[in-house]
Parts: sequence; C-alpha cells; structure tokens
Amino acid sequence: MKISFNQIELSQIEELSSLAHQIWNEFFTIILSNEQIDYMVDKFLSPKAIKEHIEHKGYTYYFIKEETTPIGFIAIRLEKEKLFLSKLYLQKSSRGKGYASLAFDFIEDIAKQHHKNFIYLTVNKYNNHSIDVYKKKGFIEIDAKVCDIGHGYVMDDFIMEKVIDSSLLTEQQKMIHGYPFLTTDKTLTKKRLHAKELLYDFNLSMPLEISDQILKQLLGTCGKNVHIDPHFHCHYGKNIHVGNHFYAHSHCIIYDEAKVLIGEHVILGPNVSLLSSSYPIEALARKQGYQTAKPIIIGNDVHIGANTTVLPGVIIGDRSVILEGSVVTEDIPEDSLATGNPCRIIRKINQEPYL
Repeated sequence: MKISFNQIELSQIEELSSLAHQIWNEFFTIILSNEQIDYMVDKFLSPKAIKEHIEHKGYTYYFIKEETTPIGFIAIRLEKEKLFLSKLYLQKSSRGKGYASLAFDFIEDIAKQHHKNFIYLTVNKYNNHSIDVYKKKGFIEIDAKVCDIGHGYVMDDFIMEKVIDSSLLTEQQKMIHGYPFLTTDKTLTKKRLHAKELLYDFNLSMPLEISDQILKQLLGTCGKNVHIDPHFHCHYGKNIHVGNHFYAHSHCIIYDEAKVLIGEHVILGPNVSLLSSSYPIEALARKQGYQTAKPIIIGNDVHIGANTTVLPGVIIGDRSVILEGSVVTEDIPEDSLATGNPCRIIRKINQEPYL
C-alpha cells in the first residue's frame, strides 16, 4: 500500500474531526471514560478547536493516507529549538503495518529541515502501549505534568523527548537526555558549586521561612507545603521538581543529573537516596570523568521507607509504598506494596478509606 502525508486545509477539518472521534473511541476507552473522550475530542479536536490551532496557535495538521483514504493524522508545531509532536493517531485497522514508523520518519525529516534537534510530545502516563512505542523510537521521559482541562477532568501526562543529533548536544543536554557526559564540563561544575553554596546555607538554617526561601532557589519546581529536613544533599537542584505537600526526613540524597520528578503528597523516610546517575563499568571511562543518567519519577501519594535507594530510570506509580531498606531497580506500578533488594512487589494495595 502507498502511504502519503498530506497537509490538511481548512476545508478538510470536518473530515479530520470525524476521524479523530472514531480513533479516540477505538483506542482510549481502556484508560478514559466515554464521557471524558467525548469531552476531550470536543475541546481539542472539534472543527472549531482545529481551526483555532491552525490559524492562531501555529499548528500544522497532516492526513496519513493509505492510497487516497485517510487512516490517521498528525499535528505538529515548530518552536524555538524543538518540534512539538502534538498528535499522531492511526485507525485500529491500520496499526501493526509499520505506518507509525513511517510517520515518525516524516516528522523527523520536518524537524531536520527546520533545524530542530529535539522532538517532544505528551502522553497519558497510564497509556503503557504508546509509552513503549515512543521509547522504541528513542524518546525518554523528561518531565511530567498535570493539567486541569475543565469539567472535572485532568490530563496526567509524561513529557517525552527525542534527540535527533547527539553530536550537537552540550554536556548538560547530554546529561539530561541519557547520553554519556563529562562531569568535568565547566558549565556543569559551576552549577554544582552554586547548588553546594545553597545547600550549605539550607542545612545550617534555623528559621523555617529562610529554609523555604532557599529551597525555592535550589529546586527546579517547588510546590506548596514542601519540607525537607537537614541534612539534604543534591548535585544540581534545578533538575528536581517537587509537587505540593512533600516531606523528606533527614539525610535525604537526590542526585539529579537527570530530572527527578516527585508528585504530590509524597513522603520520604530518613536516609532515602534517589540516584539518577551512575558511573560506567569501564575503568577508562570513569578516569575520563564520564557518567550517565536516567530520570526518576515518583507518582502522587507515594511513601518510600527509611534507608531505601532508588536507582536511575525508575518510575514508582501513584499510591505505592516502598518498605524500609529496599533497593528499587525496576519500575513499581501504582497501588503496590513492595520491598527487598532488589525491590519486588508483595501485593496490590486496596485503597479503601483508612477510617
């Protein structure tokens, strides 16, 4: 079958909206209610919304066509340094035929033509199938966000990003995106020194209001009611993003070469270590000053017990509990009780009211 990608004109947006409604009802019923699907399609993919995107928000839409029949669509927006892949959808009958790979190649070609070295997208954090597809295409989780879209619904998403040409990256960009990087880089050394200066003041400060001010300077994002007991240690600080109502007991260590994303209502026991970086096993690479890093993502309402270590690349799902003394080497799904070295799931947690 011949596959083509055709830019959508305003006269075609009714057809596009109808196709979007069909695809969403084929695919998203496993993670969203029918009411939420209808609301989101109307809000983001109605003819009125698509027209607004094209005319005023800088989006370009493309039909994915099998011969002359639309079987899916793409939406992108060119930004300062990046290409934002807003939408990539295929009909159920057209999946598993390699069309998604062709679509990614098409999108990457557009990014190269416009000298964009990064492609990023958002994906529902419970959409495991799509996350796995994006990872196979070279995307990694670099952030997370929760967005209130009205009508009582939220979008709870990972932000995933792909580098097109790693040779163009700075050492800091290599660090964030999981490539081997030199810790001796002047920019990184300066940023670590700045974090150390703030940490020195933080760990010696007495009044709560002073330590709160220092945390807001140190961390990349600091929600409301965030408290960390001294002594606290991190490498950069700015790669740590903490939601509301966070509490870390004493001697917390967060090595944030990659991003460390912590949700809301999270508790860390004493001596918890979140280690996003590691050294290579080859002695020569260590002598040269190389490290690698992968993001750590902690969901909402998570409790991590004392003396636990979380290793690079781990995702801990919402409402899970990691018992004391664990070493978490792999992802822990939501609503899990887990323990051990390596950490393993004991059972699912029944989230009934406590009292």
